[in-house]
Amino acid sequence: DPAQMQAVKEALHVATTPSCGLVCRDDEQRRVFEFCKACVQQERAGSLYVCGCPGTGKTLSISKVKQSVSRWADEMGMETPDDLSINCTNLGNTSDIFGKILEKFQVRKKASGKLSPLQQLQRMFSHKESAPRRMLLVVVDEMDYLITRDRAVLHDLFMLTTLQFSRCILIGIANAIDLADRFLPKLESLNCKPLVITFRAYSKDQISNIINHRLKVLEYDVFEPMAIEFCARKVAAATGDMRKALGVCRSAVEIFESGLQDSSDKGAGVVTFDHMDIALSKVFKPAVVNNILCLPQHQQVKTVS
Repeated sequence: DPAQMQAVKEALHVATTPSCGLVCRDDEQRRVFEFCKACVQQERAGSLYVCGCPGTGKTLSISKVKQSVSRWADEMGMETPDDLSINCTNLGNTSDIFGKILEKFQVRKKASGKLSPLQQLQRMFSHKESAPRRMLLVVVDEMDYLITRDRAVLHDLFMLTTLQFSRCILIGIANAIDLADRFLPKLESLNCKPLVITFRAYSKDQISNIINHRLKVLEYDVFEPMAIEFCARKVAAATGDMRKALGVCRSAVEIFESGLQDSSDKGAGVVTFDHMDIALSKVFKPAVVNNILCLPQHQQVKTVS
């Protein structure tokens, strides 16, 4: 049934947030939530740095935490922090980030004179009378871009959280783990050490858990258990990137669909180990094949013959 197949692909789409919550990142989410909660309760700024390889659930986890913080503040009868999400790759200029933060605080522009947005923020957070009341949770994604392009903006951003009357709760998210070693010592010397939370690559069991969890919304079996197991094992061994695992599963569903169209047998069926094997081989070509494909065409012909 085409509608069923479409529902399966939707459930496995990387942009689909699982309706029944996020699995396998409870501990990391709890730590980020506790950090935000403490900042809100004590009305103090703070900074947190989240790192981990691509596809390890960082962005999804942080957006879940944002919702939890709002819910918790509401339940406690506290003022809910404002929130702002910035993806660094969308910034025209790296320093535009300060203008976006300033906008959220709805500062009267005419009082600022010739000061840049960064200077206005610095001045605002240095005096009790100019400091806003409401906290602002700033989530800065793809921070690798700042780390490699503009370290000065990165330092100024984190330093905003050290000013006496700052209202910024800053969460930076980056893919590269080793980059922390390059910029954290400098921040430490400036007396600003963010809390660091590392998202490890997903294990085989976590990957199969997440896939099964996403498929729970469907009322029917889609994959042979062995097929999911195979995908999880292969992706965990290579990268632990959940996005890649979801892509492979969607591809296996498409291979299964095209098989149905080609055959006269329209009976019920599931995505098998063999379908998954084909999907995986498309993504994880053996190194030798990749090396051959990188050669100029006349070399490829010689190598293969």
